[in-house]
Amino acid sequence: MTFKPVFIALLFAFTLIFSSCYTLNGISISSETQTFYVEQFEVSAIEAPAEIGQQFSERLKEKINNNTRLAFSDEDPDVDYVGSIVGFSVTPESPNANNQADLNRLTVRIAVEYTDSKTEKNSYTNTFTDFEVFNADQNLLDIQDELLDAIFERIAEDSFNMAFSNW
Repeated sequence: MTFKPVFIALLFAFTLIFSSCYTLNGISISSETQTFYVEQFEVSAIEAPAEIGQQFSERLKEKINNNTRLAFSDEDPDVDYVGSIVGFSVTPESPNANNQADLNRLTVRIAVEYTDSKTEKNSYTNTFTDFEVFNADQNLLDIQDELLDAIFERIAEDSFNMAFSNW
């Protein structure tokens, strides 16, 4: 069979061409990049609960662990996330006939500094903002964890995509 040598040559060439980059579902990570670190995010927003920096840090670590081959390491990592919660506010969303709000909006802003020591052009500094709307008659403390979970999921996704999908 003459196809076998051609097939092997093509397979070898394909492997060489694509061995320098790891891709999965639009994710692109250099083969040199092996480790990551997420520092616990600080909370600089006065109104924010103290524990949300740690909650977001854990969400981001989980996102990277579940979606990449990178290993977590706090010793000289190849990529590193540092940041802080810079905004946490509740504002009225829609006034009713009595000039009171029927809905409130919880808005969170997170400043992220991503450093890629292997591919420096991928490094970035950005502030991500997201929000959730809730009924004004609900106590924020009763639903805060649920709201933050949804907000953190989207911000972690945006930060992850900016780092590993080159958008």
